[in-house]
Amino acid sequence: MASTPFLFCGPCETRKAHRQAMVWCSVCMEGLCKECAELHQSSKLSKDHTTFNEDIYPLLRPFLNDLTTECYDHKKKFDFFCQSHSTLCCVNCVTDTHRQCDVKPVDDESQSPRASIASTKLEDDLISVLERIEKIKCHRTDNIKLLNEQKDVLQSEIKNVRKALNEHLDKLEKDILDELIVGEQKHSLDIAQFLFDIDTKKQQLVDIQTISGCIKKIGSGVQTFLASNKLEKMFSKEKRVIEATLKENEGENLQLYLHLNTRIISLTNDIKSFGSIDTQEKPPPTAIPESVTRAENRNSTKSIASRVIETTDPNRVMLKVIKKIKTCKRKSRIPIDLRGCVILADEKLLFADWSDNKKLIMFNIDGTHNRDIGVTGKPYDITRLDGDRIAVSFPEDNIVQIFDVVSNGYPIYQNIKMTDQCWAIFYNDEKLFVGCNGHKIQVMNLSGRILQTVPAKVNTVYCVNANNDCVYYSDEINNTVYCCDLEGNEIWKFRDPSLKYPCALALQSRGIRVRGRKSLAKYLGNIFRWTTK
Repeated sequence: MASTPFLFCGPCETRKAHRQAMVWCSVCMEGLCKECAELHQSSKLSKDHTTFNEDIYPLLRPFLNDLTTECYDHKKKFDFFCQSHSTLCCVNCVTDTHRQCDVKPVDDESQSPRASIASTKLEDDLISVLERIEKIKCHRTDNIKLLNEQKDVLQSEIKNVRKALNEHLDKLEKDILDELIVGEQKHSLDIAQFLFDIDTKKQQLVDIQTISGCIKKIGSGVQTFLASNKLEKMFSKEKRVIEATLKENEGENLQLYLHLNTRIISLTNDIKSFGSIDTQEKPPPTAIPESVTRAENRNSTKSIASRVIETTDPNRVMLKVIKKIKTCKRKSRIPIDLRGCVILADEKLLFADWSDNKKLIMFNIDGTHNRDIGVTGKPYDITRLDGDRIAVSFPEDNIVQIFDVVSNGYPIYQNIKMTDQCWAIFYNDEKLFVGCNGHKIQVMNLSGRILQTVPAKVNTVYCVNANNDCVYYSDEINNTVYCCDLEGNEIWKFRDPSLKYPCALALQSRGIRVRGRKSLAKYLGNIFRWTTK
């Protein structure tokens, strides 16, 4: 199609006439000239067909031709959509390989809210990435101007100093000016090359966006659904490449600085260089957002609060037992009370024994007991920092200890004294989140300096987690899970009759898993699935 100067009218060609098409019908899959388009619009059979201008034909036609509605293996029409595998199926596919799956008719699925949401999400993601590209382009273009302005300023400074020097400095001046110009040109060329590359990627996204917009306007429900699936895959592939490119180039602005030798005026005979030109990276004037920024993440999380949380059939949540660890047959007079748990770098499991045994208990990956680690008090919760370093909370002693579980003697790296009893503990983004008495969660660095205090709606925080400037904690008494920002502002809260005494939180890519002391639950987006323990 790239070599065709224009699109011919299909009906006219059947009459051996060659007339340029003005529009394209996506249902009839042929071009129409002005006269044929008017007849096409007035016909009872085709008046509901949607047409679009022929100038979009070179982009849209190949894409529409690739939208197959027939199974490649069985040569039968795609009549079903497998929700379990997100794939189209014919009758034979359903019988052969998708008998146990959640299968829906394609016509029903194409009209479902799920299809509309997927199409809307694609549009939103495209807009988000394109806007991000434009912002980065503006910043990088401004960086070129800034580098040029700084070059002029520094060049003027160099020449002013040069006036006070004798002929001995002529060569040194030339050297430093050359270094300055080369540095500015190198960085400017690098940025210009980046802008060229990103423009190419941007056009690919614009093409996908254009196709998506046209499909939504002119395509049938099935076409829109099929197109959205294919466009989503195309977009995901392009997005990964663009994300990697943007991540490498969206960082700091390059700036040129002159380090002037202060002795150059009085000691001209001893000077061997005029100075040096350094490049420093500084944050741009306006922070460039990621594809999904933290603010957007918080906003999307806040929207959960306004959604209706649905509960599904408990039998649909299938939990697979990976390993069982026996803890009852221990050589100890005092029954153990396991609370916090972490997985170490070598995949060993380490538990905090909240009893008078005053120890941490380590198990191998196969579930066998490895050894006990004696500690100074009763450990309640535990979190892994880096390597084999861990942090442990001791509520009765009001301390948090950081030590290495591999080194002989388990040396304590840090002994952090708390003002209140400290219970839950979690490590994220080089910060410790410590749930304390007194309606608060203390955020501190590994030296024990308190960075922030997050107000909590529960007197004692026994369970805490954090990610992307969001803090999650539970209220065991009222069977509630809270999400708030670092200021303590509530983003959402979750409560369900099936969730009893929530005592553990785990963040996943698709949502949050919540373990109840008397139930086992999984919360995904606005869907809450649970099984009775």
